[in-house]
Amino acid sequence: LNAQGVPAVAMPHPHSNLGGWSVAHTSRPRVRGVGFVYADRQSLPSTEDLAFILSSVCAHGAVLYLVRTHNGEINIVPQKCNIQIDEDAAAGADSSAALVGCSSRAAAQAARNGVPPQCPGSAAGGQTALGRNAAEGELPDAPYPAMPDLPDSNSQREYYHSSELLRLIDLGLAWRPHRASEDPLMVSFRDGTRLAWWWAHGIPTIGFPTHAHLESALRTGYPVHLLNASTGPELSAVLCSVSRPGVRDCLRQHARRAAELTSPQASARDWLRAICRLGSICTPPTSVVVPRPQDVGGINKSCPFEHPHLPPLLKLHEPSGCL
Repeated sequence: LNAQGVPAVAMPHPHSNLGGWSVAHTSRPRVRGVGFVYADRQSLPSTEDLAFILSSVCAHGAVLYLVRTHNGEINIVPQKCNIQIDEDAAAGADSSAALVGCSSRAAAQAARNGVPPQCPGSAAGGQTALGRNAAEGELPDAPYPAMPDLPDSNSQREYYHSSELLRLIDLGLAWRPHRASEDPLMVSFRDGTRLAWWWAHGIPTIGFPTHAHLESALRTGYPVHLLNASTGPELSAVLCSVSRPGVRDCLRQHARRAAELTSPQASARDWLRAICRLGSICTPPTSVVVPRPQDVGGINKSCPFEHPHLPPLLKLHEPSGCL
């Protein structure tokens, strides 16, 4: 659209965990459950993908759970492993590996390959993993206040609240859906709603490199390499790289920040900031009546929607003409 001279703004698809329901606050010593959320069968991975996902998860002594959100209910169903897991070995797994399928050496190598995530607010290198100066300290847990739930049948709480989810699942999995009836390009460009759903629970997430997953990670500062697995060996390596509870504690903080940046409040501010930016670029036609800044509550020439907790907007190409 920009190439055609039309101003365009890409808006992320926000989650709707308005009240911060069922948010994880701790990491267990080892990964015991990996969850994949879906609404219908077409949103599941392909049979081939699901087979190696299940094998990879089971090889690490964890359980793959299919989490279905439908008609206001969250149903969590464990998938049977087709390989034998040594439960005694799983229970006594080396805490430095924390996953049965990772030796300490393999886990360390996976961490080196993936660059372990730096906790938001840490001082290593003078920059946090979100690109902010460490002198600012760690960001507060909730720069945006919780929003009131939508009334009656539009309530969002039932799509997020689940004590069972937090009890069973340590990692979220975001993967490409198998939608045989859709064009592959449409599948490739599907939104990242499910990734935002896991982030809204404060649950570290790994997955397949769809455009939306990578763009969301880049935009929010979430470690991109964790969303870059497309084969069994790559998924296994990612599982090893997040095996340590300390790493998952950092990722939980990243997920919380990413959830803030994919919230309805952040999306609304992004929209307002984009309007301010376009207003500074464009001179509207005389036939369009534009409210004066003083006539619109909260909007003025200085554009107060540049919130310190939001990432910068992607540079808007100056259009040849404004609509």
